[in-house]
Amino acid sequence: AEAKAVAAAKAKLAVSSESTSASQDEKAKVAAEAKAVAAAKAKLAVSSESTSASQDEKAKVAAEAKAAAAAKANPVVAAGGNGNSGTLASEQVKNRHHSAEKKQLLSKIERLLKSKFSSESIIESSNNALAKEMPTFVVHNKDYFNMAKFLKENADLSFDYLSSLHGSDFETHMEIYVHLRSYQFKHEMVLKTKIERGNPEVASIVPIWEGANWAESETYDLLGIRFKGHPDLKRILLGEDWNGYPLRKDYNQYDEEGSE
Repeated sequence: AEAKAVAAAKAKLAVSSESTSASQDEKAKVAAEAKAVAAAKAKLAVSSESTSASQDEKAKVAAEAKAAAAAKANPVVAAGGNGNSGTLASEQVKNRHHSAEKKQLLSKIERLLKSKFSSESIIESSNNALAKEMPTFVVHNKDYFNMAKFLKENADLSFDYLSSLHGSDFETHMEIYVHLRSYQFKHEMVLKTKIERGNPEVASIVPIWEGANWAESETYDLLGIRFKGHPDLKRILLGEDWNGYPLRKDYNQYDEEGSE
């Protein structure tokens, strides 16, 4: 059986060598298979002929021959330990690469912002671990509009697309969240600003991105945040006669009020 395997491997190698379409990887694979089988055969022959060879040694040689045959049958498993190891390793390398890119982008944005604005204008900057390490900046309300304009117009950043805008009520304050993307550079970031809950007012960024129009109106409708400079700020879901703002933490639902 071993002689047959060796002959088959040699025949396969010969065919691979003669074929003009055979790849170098295939030739190397066939040569490696033939070498592994030949080595196992030679070692087993020496072990069988030696009168001093122990049964353990013979078993060891047989196991090595079996392992070589298994490697031939499934080279992916032999190389990676299991069928998914290679893919998993590739994904890990890819994720590390993306993580490094986002950290570099964070540093780049921060450097450019600080070249135009005071360092105190940025409250916080980080790669948000809860959002795939998205570069995220929290800025003062008074600087929000000018920073947003800079992020769009700066030639090295070019955040020309507003993907989303929404507000949140944190009880102690409110917050505006803006997700930006650059079609030119294929990078993304998040811009946030905190707003006083007692006087929830912030500049409209509709003059920068027209796509903010509906999103700001919706945020006003549900949270009561007023956007200065908006071209037509009004309630678009509930109507002007609706009492209260449903996404505020202290909002009382209509049926709760009616049950009193």
